Amino acid sequence: MLLIVAVLGVFLVNSNAFRLVLEDTHYGGILTSDFKKAFIDGNNAFNGKMEWDDHWAKIALREASLDKYEGVEQPLIIYHKWNFPESHKNNQSVMLPYWVSELLRKYGKWVEFLPAKTRYGCNGVFDLNGPEFTAVCVYNVK
Repeated sequence: MLLIVAVLGVFLVNSNAFRLVLEDTHYGGILTSDFKKAFIDGNNAFNGKMEWDDHWAKIALREASLDKYEGVEQPLIIYHKWNFPESHKNNQSVMLPYWVSELLRKYGKWVEFLPAKTRYGCNGVFDLNGPEFTAVCVYNVK
């Protein structure tokens, strides 16, 4: 396994904040289809040879939810946080495609060069007290 770890933009999340995670707990922690599609489409724009993996999406959720970065050892982890206007507090589904495109526009050059069959998952947390959104994608190269 490639042992290059690239951690990009590590930020802290307020542990006392109310968080709305992107997973749907009724489906065992799997991302809702709209959010999952936004992450898949965004990644495919840079590298269409990778494979989505719900396991890595759950790892990404854990990383996005933590008060501090725990350093999952994978070849590439992209992690970013956005503040957004109070007026957008109830419009996360509208803003998510924008945030995903911004995340991948910023770090897509790293994603572009990952080998075929790289398994990955992405997830995020909305902190409505901030209000802010934290997104994480974890890429596992075998």
